[in-house]
Amino acid sequence: MLTMTLIIILLGMMSGLFRIQKVEASGTIYIKADGGVDPSTAPISSVDNVTYTFTDNINDSIVVERDNIVVDGAGYTVEGTGAYGSKGINLTFTWNITIKNMKIKAFENGIFLSGSYYINILGNEITGNEYGIFIREYSNFNSIYANNITSNSQSAIFITGSYKTNASKNNIANNKYGVFLYDTYGPTIISENNIEANSRYGVALIYCSWYYDSANTAITQNNIANNNDCGIFVYSSSNNIIVGNNIANTTSPSSGVGVWLEGSSRNAIFHNNFLENRVNAYTWRSYVNQWDDGFPSGGNFWSNHTVVDSNLDGIADSPYVIDGDNQDNYPSTDMIFSFDAYNYRVSIISNSSVSNFNFSITGPWRVTLTLNATGETGTQGFCRICIPKALINGSYVVKFNGEVITYPQVRELPGSNELYECLYINYTHSEHVIEISGTSTISEFPSFLILPLFMVATLLVTVCRRKIPSNYIKTGT
Repeated sequence: MLTMTLIIILLGMMSGLFRIQKVEASGTIYIKADGGVDPSTAPISSVDNVTYTFTDNINDSIVVERDNIVVDGAGYTVEGTGAYGSKGINLTFTWNITIKNMKIKAFENGIFLSGSYYINILGNEITGNEYGIFIREYSNFNSIYANNITSNSQSAIFITGSYKTNASKNNIANNKYGVFLYDTYGPTIISENNIEANSRYGVALIYCSWYYDSANTAITQNNIANNNDCGIFVYSSSNNIIVGNNIANTTSPSSGVGVWLEGSSRNAIFHNNFLENRVNAYTWRSYVNQWDDGFPSGGNFWSNHTVVDSNLDGIADSPYVIDGDNQDNYPSTDMIFSFDAYNYRVSIISNSSVSNFNFSITGPWRVTLTLNATGETGTQGFCRICIPKALINGSYVVKFNGEVITYPQVRELPGSNELYECLYINYTHSEHVIEISGTSTISEFPSFLILPLFMVATLLVTVCRRKIPSNYIKTGT
């Protein structure tokens, strides 16, 4: 049903990869491999041939040929005429370049990468192009961070045939497609972005598969809201991770699906909040995907799920069924909040608004977790806090507004195990501070010890290597 439409979309989007590009206009500016700027009258200055700073607006394309540099727009604008084949910033077979602090508009490709590595695209406003950022084959290890990418007629970010792109903390709104990944391989990270009000898909994965144990694409901690057709569309793609996102208000009467999986399997989709989509999740010709992280970690929150929680543990008594092969066995009763702490994830289910999360080391092998829980005064509230035991692994103390609390206001859930400590705290709403402190395997060495410890560790490695016969040491990957 959607396949023919998809083929037409792809043919239109991919045609630019194979057509002959027209020669750039004579006004094109070059940052040359030898460090010079051509023409020399261009409003770009550099005193060290490392940082190149705009001194005025630029009304043409810029081709960067020099590696290991920073191009700083200083708030100025690079503007084209919308001409077919035009590129605002052209990076072809380049290495270690930062493009930052500029406005880029009215090009076919606002920023274009081909065969380029370690490119940092930082703090730019990219608007009114056909493609905001276009990354094509063999462009790897690139970062797209804290940009405003809006009102581009095709994709805000389009990536094909490349891997290990990290797109984080961008505002991606009012484009046709937010992030479009075609035949990428991983890991690619799409995290902590606002992906909103795009006329087709918020995020699309097409032929993005990884056939080994590692994940291909990780879509995590994004706000994916008010996109017209699909929040996240996954076509013929496997071993991807969709975790910790708000996927909301996808309401098109013709589709309006929060997450659509077509011909896709072995994807992990959990700890997401599915809120007021016309259809929260839809699968077609897809096999088994993972919709929960087991118990006690749990699955997703589904706003249209009729919830019964007879044992008051924050997990609904009945599964959320998507189809015969796909169901969330441990759906949450309320909103899920996820926070990172020392590369671990603390998961909270609560009917309160949770804010001001902080996890800190307070002494040798001692840590403290704090958060605020707020709700309508006088109503009943709860927090179900699931903490990895790598963070708090021993005896713990729970304080509520500075006072130590015990059972029954706080209770350890039966699902607690060797990996997680799960606590259920109930209260009457206003605004409260919850604090949990305890022992941890995490410790913070005083700075004056770091260098000696490093030297000792190096010495030990050297001694161990000397003791192992050379014919015993493994070689290869």
